[in-house]
Amino acid sequence: MTLSDELRIQLFGHLRVTFGNRSITGFQGDRHQSLLAYFVLRAQSPQPRAQIATLFWPNTPETKAKASLRRELHRLKKILPEADQFLKVTAKTIAWQPQRPFWLDVTVFERLLEQAGSKQNAPSIRIQKLQQAINLYKGGLLLTCYDDWIEPFRNQLQKLMASALNDLSHLLIEAAVYRGAISCMQQLLQLDP
Repeated sequence: MTLSDELRIQLFGHLRVTFGNRSITGFQGDRHQSLLAYFVLRAQSPQPRAQIATLFWPNTPETKAKASLRRELHRLKKILPEADQFLKVTAKTIAWQPQRPFWLDVTVFERLLEQAGSKQNAPSIRIQKLQQAINLYKGGLLLTCYDDWIEPFRNQLQKLMASALNDLSHLLIEAAVYRGAISCMQQLLQLDP
């Protein structure tokens, strides 16, 4: 696979989806954004259709909620390039099970933090990994989504970001990079006053 046909999904801040060099603009609707985020954040784990319908349309009778889910899935599959390569839809479940690699900022963020946490890496490598992770965090997780299901994910990622800023500031102090450490602490105060 080349970069020209790679699917890239950015969930930090506002949703941005690109396929190759082309921006995918059909995700203006909050429901489409929320559904896409829901599936990619639960990658590889099939989600029961009835549960998704109830979660996304809680005050709707079950049959209408399921019909709404079918309609939104149909629209989502029209918007998402090569949707069948990424979404596995069965009569009972829906799962984000990509048949080919894709890029997700949340996954990269978590992987960089894991690498930065390895004490086997030199402090300079740990600093680099933390800086790369912090640069990916463009604000809270999918800021346009107000659904209850996203809050645990959003809170967990904010805690990871706060921990990354704290760890980076300590590493920068040890490296006598005081301005950088002060900048990290200022960002931490903005994130969590």
